[in-house]
Amino acid sequence: MKFHSIFVLLLLLSLLLAPLAAVTVADGMPQAEKKPQGGTAQSAGEAADSADKPAQGESVRVFRSSDGRVDKVSTEEYLIGTLAAEMSPAMHPQALQAQAVACYTYVCYVRQNEGKDEEPMQGADISDDSGRHQGYLSEKQRREKWGERFDSYEKKLRENVRAVQGILLCYDGAPILAVFHAISPGQTETAAAVWGEDYPYLQSVPSPGDKLSPDCAAALVLTREQFEKKIKTLDGVKPRGEPQDWLGKSESNPGGTVKTLEICGTRVSGTQIRELFDLKSAAFTLRVQDGSFRFQTKGWGHAVGMSQYGADYMARQGSDWTEILAHYYPGAQIEQAK
Repeated sequence: MKFHSIFVLLLLLSLLLAPLAAVTVADGMPQAEKKPQGGTAQSAGEAADSADKPAQGESVRVFRSSDGRVDKVSTEEYLIGTLAAEMSPAMHPQALQAQAVACYTYVCYVRQNEGKDEEPMQGADISDDSGRHQGYLSEKQRREKWGERFDSYEKKLRENVRAVQGILLCYDGAPILAVFHAISPGQTETAAAVWGEDYPYLQSVPSPGDKLSPDCAAALVLTREQFEKKIKTLDGVKPRGEPQDWLGKSESNPGGTVKTLEICGTRVSGTQIRELFDLKSAAFTLRVQDGSFRFQTKGWGHAVGMSQYGADYMARQGSDWTEILAHYYPGAQIEQAK
């Protein structure tokens, strides 16, 4: 009887422990431990574990372009403020984490490659001018922008920044130029096509989710007088004859942006045209109809590096932040800041 009682007790104990073992096996490895495509210097899980303890005393000196002062803030505060300026908090957490890594990588790149004494930096690490570097909003500015949603948005951004704190993208051991844009035309562009300088990790990659954005397509219609006034500021462009004869052959880049377009016999770069007419994208078509000049654009931004809308789309299809970064910055490695 004693033996039988012990046997029954062991049987009951095994039945209690069995569900716990089954849960452990069924859950498998956490998503953060999945290695991104292209290889890493360490696994994403190892990087995330060490990122739980950010470097002591690390800070960022931000040049405030509005009044010329320099604010010294913690790296965590800087990344929250940069995410708030550059991306909607409503986007998927994995996309926000990818963006946080890109923003941290970018400030590390600027620190190493741009002089702090350059005007108007005044010893700062980076400017809050998104036209020059990347945007940044202080806590006060975030409160004003978000209003009653401040607490929930602030909490979400802080959690996602902390999830990848201290992680950056490197190529040959150095931080990459981790540029990004809002929406691609369906394919990102090479840095060489847009800025004339090639980077092995800034190549053209597909980003099909961008085409689903309601903000992907846009139109601009100009009168003959408006168009003529603009193009007269371009070197060598002298409008003559009928408007339909002003436009000539166009040439495209690998990502679909316009490389050059003939205007009045002069080849003008797509980037120049985008800046001249303040277009959302250099991926455009231009035609003359009923005496008016009609632009149709696809995408929003320079189209190089990570597409923010594309990152959000990938996240909602199941990709984690490592896979997003590996896709938009091919060949870059995930590393932990030393």
